[in-house]
Amino acid sequence: MHNLQEALKTRRTIGQAIGIVMERYQLSDARSFAFLTRLSQHRNVRLNKIAQELVNTVGTRPQDDSR
Repeated sequence: MHNLQEALKTRRTIGQAIGIVMERYQLSDARSFAFLTRLSQHRNVRLNKIAQELVNTVGTRPQDDSR
């Protein structure tokens, strides 16, 4: 049961990261996933760790008040 919960959490985090990349760089979901997997391979870090790092940065980015 713990493995299933962990897998769902990982999937959710990767999905959030894909959404962040889509919004920031105006990419499709497939291209955003490819971007994250290339970054994972280049840094030799697991995809879920890359995704978690990206998701963690969202709350720390300064807000753009020009909108």
